[in-house]
Formats: sequence, C-alpha cells, structure tokens
Amino acid sequence: MIEMLAGSRVLVVGGSSGIGEATALAFAQSGAEVTIASRSQEKLAAAMGRLRDSLACSAPNAGIASHVLDVRDEAGVAKFCEGWGAFDHVVISASQTRGGSVRSLALEHAYEAMNSKFWGAYRVARAVNIRERGSLTFISGFLSVRPGPSVLLGAINAALDALARGMALELAPMKVRVNSVSPGLIATPLWAGLDTAARSAMQQKAATTLPARAMGQASDVANAVLYLAATPYATGSTVLVDGGGSIA
Repeated sequence: MIEMLAGSRVLVVGGSSGIGEATALAFAQSGAEVTIASRSQEKLAAAMGRLRDSLACSAPNAGIASHVLDVRDEAGVAKFCEGWGAFDHVVISASQTRGGSVRSLALEHAYEAMNSKFWGAYRVARAVNIRERGSLTFISGFLSVRPGPSVLLGAINAALDALARGMALELAPMKVRVNSVSPGLIATPLWAGLDTAARSAMQQKAATTLPARAMGQASDVANAVLYLAATPYATGSTVLVDGGGSIA
C-alpha cells in the first residue's frame, strides 16, 4: 500500500519537529518528494539536517525541501500555495497553543491558540492546490473526545475533526480525500521543558495506566497519516492514535 506514495509530492506544514518531522521522514522513506514548512528558519534547518541524516541510509535518493511559512499570515499562505503548485498529499500539524482552564487562560492567549492551530490549518486548507485522488490530513488530538485541563485545546481539536468531515464532502467532487489523525500523549520536543525526572514519571505513568501500556511515539502518528494517504477509500475519518487514552 505504501508503494502507492512513491513519486508523490507531499507538503507537511509543521514539519520542523515532532509529529510533523516524523511524518515527513515516513513519506520520504516511502519514495515521496517532501516539502516541510514552518515559521522558523532555524528549526527548519535543524530538521533538514536530521532528516538528511536519517535518509542517508534508508532512502539516499529521497527528495526533501523546506520553506518558511507562518500559517497565521493569510497573504503569506496564499503566496506560498500559489508559488509551489499542486501537491498529492498535504498534512497540517502546525500549532502554537497554551493550556489552561477557560477562566484562567488569558483571552489573548486563547485567540492566539485558535489562530495558530485552527485558523492556520483553515488558511492552508482553503488555499492549497491538491491533485485529483490526493489527500489532506489534519492533526488534531484526543482531547476532542476526552476533555482535560486544557478545555480550549479540546475544542480546537474537535473543530479540526469537524472541519475534516465537512471538507471531505466539499472536496469530494474534486476527488480529494480529507481526514484527521487524533494523537494522545506523544513523546515529542513539546515536553523538552520538563526536567528528566518529570519526563520519566510521565512516561512511567503512561506505561502503567494507558491500555496500550506505553507512551506514544511520533512515528506512531506518522504511520496513521501514511495509512490515510495511501488508502483511496478513506475519507471523512478521524483516526485515534492515543494508546486508548480516550477510553481509559
């Protein structure tokens, strides 16, 4: 099935770290030509170095490029989408959010979170050119179905899942499929701010309380994204990759 991705043109927005970077690597290893986009040139350069090192043995001829893109900038998004042409598969995982309860999180930070994760994805989705039989995948999160302390993030994730279902119908006449992948607790640089003991405790808790008895890896989410991209019958779906966190 993954062989279907060879030679395809892929855009990963938010591909400079974590889930996005793992997804870019998986696509490149499958023979796709991958472009990663992020707002930080520094992070993009670092990610390109890691990706090239990883691909040196597994896929030495893989094509990979990068571009600075701030999904909060409507004009910048439109210019990028016009200039880079059509893609076969587009993945949007870019976000910058702050957690907190509804009554404690400052409204300006709430607006910033919505602007980054939801409206950023919306801007790209409405402007990007996707080829016939291609796909668009949003990265949301399991807080959409299992509310936690960050109520806003759960609401944003639910909005992304709903956007995927709606756009699956809207883009059906264009023969473009739209889905979302909803991760749970994933080991990514997001947790770099925690000290070693705190990270270890978090991983241990996941290993003893989640039904999967493990903390998720970015590659687990990437596997789900590639499954959706390579499955012509998958559209309007939300795939949970949460170790059972939504049912625990």
